[in-house]
Amino acid sequence: MNTSLYRNIFLLFCIPTLLSVPGYCYSPEKADFSISIKNLQIPYREFAVFAVPGENLVLDVMDNESAHEYSIETALLAFLKKKRSWEVTVPLKKGRYSIAVHRIGTDQRILLNIFSTVPSSGIRDGHLNGYRIGKYPAVLTGKPFVTKPPAHYIEVTRENKDVAISPHFKLKQFLCKQQGSFPKYLVLDEVLILKLEMILEEVNSCGYPADTFHIMSGYRTPYYNKAIGNVAYSRHLWGKAADIFIDRDPLDDRMDDLNKDGTVNKKDAKILFDIVESLTEKKWYQKFLGGLGQYGSNPSHGPFVHIDSRGYRARW
Repeated sequence: MNTSLYRNIFLLFCIPTLLSVPGYCYSPEKADFSISIKNLQIPYREFAVFAVPGENLVLDVMDNESAHEYSIETALLAFLKKKRSWEVTVPLKKGRYSIAVHRIGTDQRILLNIFSTVPSSGIRDGHLNGYRIGKYPAVLTGKPFVTKPPAHYIEVTRENKDVAISPHFKLKQFLCKQQGSFPKYLVLDEVLILKLEMILEEVNSCGYPADTFHIMSGYRTPYYNKAIGNVAYSRHLWGKAADIFIDRDPLDDRMDDLNKDGTVNKKDAKILFDIVESLTEKKWYQKFLGGLGQYGSNPSHGPFVHIDSRGYRARW
């Protein structure tokens, strides 16, 4: 059976059953318009953007209805470039800043959480403000992905760790699992967040209730990545990867029994894998191509699926 036919058969039987789950109601939380910023198109009611201090960000409203008017609400200096377009300068002071774009006369709004990041120049002896980063591997040339160390980091504090970076994910979910006190630091790719939201919507439409994914591993510092014996150039080190599973019923830090066979194993990871794979045939999904891998259980974890935003197709 060829791959394309297999995916079509899979989707044919991927019938929504959410109405049969008592008390569960999933919504993708999309607005009736979208915002273009940093070469991203954001349709969600709340989203995070990670920016360099002093960077000029241009926000453009994407809406096919020309009659709609929009306003912007922010404590930052915002300059109107043209109708439905603003330029905002990211403050030099690290932290989170909010920008709300409203469709005038309606309840339609997109809230952007803009994080002014911390430069890597502050790293001393492998530590950033006391948080252990370690040393990134040597830069490789001629590779289809970036291997330079990150230039900036997102500072995560006790106060902002629960901030929503999209409708169904919070900042703290992507923190490295290493021990350490706050502030902590991470690198996170906005494309990965968009990709996870799109996959989550597809998972729910296929009848598998999930209000978020359990992020078993998000960002990894080089120090932690080496300690667990992972490959040196893992996309996790650049905030472009997440190891995920569905954990809702029961909430026990392990993959749910998705195929209802009474056992949680790699077959359940394969269901999630196949849902993601089915998206690759959609034209709009091409900009979100990346790595996709499925893993079974071992003594330290249950089955999971690896997702990344490396920019080209890879499977294992």
